[in-house]
Amino acid sequence: MRKWFAFFIINLKMILLEKVVYLWTIILPVVLAIGQSAFLKEVEPVFFLHWFWVYIMISSFLNGVGLQLAELKEYGLLKTFTLVAGSKLYAIWGLIASQIVYSMISLSVFNIIVGSYYGVFSIKMILISYVGLLILSIPLSFLFLLIPLIPAKNSSMNTLLNLIMYPLFVVSISDVILKFGLSYVQLLNPFKLASEVMVLISSFFSLEIRVQQYTLLEMMLMVMLYLIIGIICIKKINLLSVIQRQ
Repeated sequence: MRKWFAFFIINLKMILLEKVVYLWTIILPVVLAIGQSAFLKEVEPVFFLHWFWVYIMISSFLNGVGLQLAELKEYGLLKTFTLVAGSKLYAIWGLIASQIVYSMISLSVFNIIVGSYYGVFSIKMILISYVGLLILSIPLSFLFLLIPLIPAKNSSMNTLLNLIMYPLFVVSISDVILKFGLSYVQLLNPFKLASEVMVLISSFFSLEIRVQQYTLLEMMLMVMLYLIIGIICIKKINLLSVIQRQ
């Protein structure tokens, strides 16, 4: 417990001191949400805002778990932490826990700023975004454990994956893929899956009522797939950096 908590504290301090992360998880979502005010006329305010909750969550776990673990591995720090702690699981769970806390901070700041701007802010809104975060944190983190297995430099992956995020975000909102009858392909998009889960949670707490595009069973099967991917990746993550050995 101490080993896991020690790594959690170290990583959380690093996150809070790293100014770049605020750009992806707070500043960009706030700017996008306020800049899309015209779209708000077509949907309920909370339904509009939940897309950005999803963006914040995925950005946090992509950068703070997947890419961060890849960076630790690349510089040999994952091996060092594992030798000190006795298992790489302490480092992985420490990363996930620190990102959950940081995501809560990001969601709170976003909800206060954007919710107040649109006049829909409430404590209930923050609590529902927290519930969604706690449910989605493990599946999303486990999905992004694929990243340390990619034999590429972290700097290259960082730029590429963060650039890919926005198109995936836009595609998940639109119905372009659905028009081609590829609804299950759309569900493979983590933005879409997370969005459907958030709509389900919001409906459960009667914050909004929306028609689900996918059944609860379909979403649970996809979540199980993410968990299976993560379990396999944990076993296969090599402590030695492929880049350094080359």
